Amino acid sequence: MNILRTLFKKLFARQPLSPLGKVAAAVLLAIAVVLGILGLAVAQMALVINALVLLLLAGTVFSGIRWTPLLTSLLCGAALYAFVFQSSFPLYHLSHPKDAYNPWWLAYIIFIMITILFWCMLLGLGSGIAATIQNYTQRERRTPRWFMPAFNIMIGVLLGVILLGAFGPTLPTASATTATTGAEPSVHLGISSFAVSTITISKGSKLMLVDDGTFEHNIGNGAWVNGQPKQESATGEPTVNHVDINGAGKTLEIGPFTTAGTYHLYCSLHQGMTLTVVVQ
Repeated sequence: MNILRTLFKKLFARQPLSPLGKVAAAVLLAIAVVLGILGLAVAQMALVINALVLLLLAGTVFSGIRWTPLLTSLLCGAALYAFVFQSSFPLYHLSHPKDAYNPWWLAYIIFIMITILFWCMLLGLGSGIAATIQNYTQRERRTPRWFMPAFNIMIGVLLGVILLGAFGPTLPTASATTATTGAEPSVHLGISSFAVSTITISKGSKLMLVDDGTFEHNIGNGAWVNGQPKQESATGEPTVNHVDINGAGKTLEIGPFTTAGTYHLYCSLHQGMTLTVVVQ
């Protein structure tokens, strides 16, 4: 029992936060706040739940337990891996500062948030490791001389990236497209929109939808009308019963369209995402 008690005391030994420890805790808090706002902005409750968990973990780091700054590094490292390798959304937003959504200012705000998240993750990864090493090896846990110059450089990089994003192109207005004769017509799916709003195809043709990233879409017959999804069932229109597409290069073949007319396809997950198919 004495051994367990001693181990418990050592494991949960507390001390005042060092400057690097405060940075590690503040970074985790900042990530939680930004992630929560982003989750509310894009209506993703999973992000909001993750933000609440991070708030609790930030409180743990603020408690002063010596090993807890390492939590910041582990979480930031895992988040970086997920952002880079497990999802197309973050990198897509970074490469499309103002043309990921309409209106453009919403896309730019999300770009800023994701840029800040990446910046915080990098800062948290380094500061958490440094703070943990300090807690176990140094009695006087002062801020390293290299920290402030490195921090100032990181601030400059963050502001520079945000400023460069402001000069990015806005999302062009989608226009009608006519399919090339002899080739199966196709429409690409972006993060929250069809590449074009209208496509004209020949009677008897099929239509191929192509996902440009790991962007989940749920395609069905219908359209968005006044901000609300409206299902349709037109005579002669191929039935598309809410088919999921989620993966770079994934395709959905629809048709053939055997009857001339105007039809609509929509994504039930993204407001305003409607494609008009004109069959001649």
